[in-house]
Amino acid sequence: RDQFDSISQHYLSGNTLVPWLSQQSLFAPSLMTGDISQSIQDHYQQMFATQAGASSAESYARVLMNTNLESLLRRLDTSTMAAGLEARVPYADHVLVEKAMRLPQKFKIDVCPTETMPWLSSWELAKRGSLRSKRVLRRVASSLLPEHLALRPKMSFPTPLASWLGDDWKGWITSKFRSSAFAQAAFRPEALEELARAPDAFSLWKWPVLNTIIWGEQCFD
Repeated sequence: RDQFDSISQHYLSGNTLVPWLSQQSLFAPSLMTGDISQSIQDHYQQMFATQAGASSAESYARVLMNTNLESLLRRLDTSTMAAGLEARVPYADHVLVEKAMRLPQKFKIDVCPTETMPWLSSWELAKRGSLRSKRVLRRVASSLLPEHLALRPKMSFPTPLASWLGDDWKGWITSKFRSSAFAQAAFRPEALEELARAPDAFSLWKWPVLNTIIWGEQCFD
């Protein structure tokens, strides 16, 4: 509450690959006006306003479901169909989702009652073994699987961005940053040069910038 003006500002700060202040250093000054920042926050603030009475965690979950879930499912469909694969997403069955949304929050995720610092971030709580996530699912799994599997931390499906952007595509990306008319107009040229030279750890910054440039070239060039 001391660092953020609204729940939408906090939400956006935790769900952007490139922090807002850094975006201001990347994009051309003509594109980064206060009106744009405020309009984005207002859009999300309106979504949170419809969640009156819900806890912060429940509000975040509902906004994520309405904004992220559809795109993730579409991405799964298109990528698997392109490869001739059939994928199933049983947890997205609408009956199951509707039932899960009605469950009390403590059945989904909570903090161990013995934790002495429950205000820590979820990442820090997980490191301390105090974050109890996916409680219903893990309880069912515990009756069927060994504990080390039932309580296994969440695993993602990472792509080797650091390798792609720092090795295989490095020359092409640098050339794209320098030669694209859209890139030179939309971003600060000096920022693109610095980003092109940045170490592999900045792959999660290079990736959205590169995608924005490709999108801009297709739509506006």
